[in-house]
Amino acid sequence: MHDSLSLVFEIILTGLIVLNIFRAFFSKDKSEIWSPIVAISLTYIYYVLVPFWMGTIDKYLINESDYNGYLFHLAALISYVSIMLGFMISINSSFKKWNSLINSGNAGKYGLIIFLIGIVGYSSVRGFHFTIGINPNAAGDLSVGGFVYYFMMMLDMLPFASALLLLKLKVNWKNLLYLIPFWFIFVQFIVAGARWRIVVSIIALLAANYLFPKAKKINLFFVSVIAILVFMGFSAMDKARIRGQGIDMSIANDLSYADIKSGAEENYSVYWFSVLCMNQINKSKERIYFEPVFASICMPFPRALFPRKPDASYLKDIEKQVGSSGGSAYLNFVENYFSFGWFGVVFWGLFLGWLARVFWDNYKNNRNSIGAIVALGVFCGFCFVAISRGYLPATFTTFILAICLPFWIISILKRFEI
Repeated sequence: MHDSLSLVFEIILTGLIVLNIFRAFFSKDKSEIWSPIVAISLTYIYYVLVPFWMGTIDKYLINESDYNGYLFHLAALISYVSIMLGFMISINSSFKKWNSLINSGNAGKYGLIIFLIGIVGYSSVRGFHFTIGINPNAAGDLSVGGFVYYFMMMLDMLPFASALLLLKLKVNWKNLLYLIPFWFIFVQFIVAGARWRIVVSIIALLAANYLFPKAKKINLFFVSVIAILVFMGFSAMDKARIRGQGIDMSIANDLSYADIKSGAEENYSVYWFSVLCMNQINKSKERIYFEPVFASICMPFPRALFPRKPDASYLKDIEKQVGSSGGSAYLNFVENYFSFGWFGVVFWGLFLGWLARVFWDNYKNNRNSIGAIVALGVFCGFCFVAISRGYLPATFTTFILAICLPFWIISILKRFEI
């Protein structure tokens, strides 16, 4: 059940989101639909509006009034408004070096190199998979300690690589060499259970397709079909995947439409956990202050070299306090509230909005740049991760690996005239 305050907050939030999406969709500028604000709005729809308006499922059914649910809905509204305000702050940015690195002649080459680096890094600790079916020889140890985590996270570069490969194919569809990596990219994502990487890749691919060589109107039917297939595919993954080994085809083949039409239900679990955490944080008055920032800064340093490196203890603690199992995720504004209360929600919302404007301005000032197009597409996908996976150290690492590292690698390659 929802109280009247929650209803008011969600009505306002819904109105703002609908306004932003409609304004972008009907804009004379066909690129407006790829504004980060649209990606952010769609993320709020999936994780906040759908569970609220459609009604949660039995597995995550709670009486929100018993858990001060209005706090969650107020935080969602304040964070979204803060993002909008931050997006209004323009510094007329332009990533001159990044924008000049890639052109239609070298996009395929650099796409293949980034693909190989990401695949080799990941496969060195998780094995290489040719199909999504269970590999009986797959490593059973899924620990992420030591240096394993850094090699495993190299998959984050593959959305960038996939966008470059698509752009090469748009120039010459007959070169099938650049088509082969897509199979292996999505196989590794599915086996790893990396649904968010699939989302980032699809957003980056669609942005590249619709913005290069010049912006064109989005085909709503085509994009909707892709969204539905991905939604149902995630449901099948949830029911048939064995983590780190692949899809159990005997289970997958027995799934009916009724089994998968409900989707992955992951948005409901995030919504449920976020509501409970907001209530618990409000009750305890506990604050973690700069701990997520310190943990983010220290994330690149292996624990073997830095034994006192901050960990995610605060996340583990709150999981125990609300009775959730390990691996739960909350929306980013929950961690912002956990850090500095309502000030944290506003500040980090303004920051994300401002950062989104930086990438948007870079594209608008360099519409013909492949680097600007790819950076925007991957960043829009990153916004989905930043909001839905609220643990700052992990999202900061994703930002570095998914957006910055590929550009840094290409800069080094160009320096050596590769």
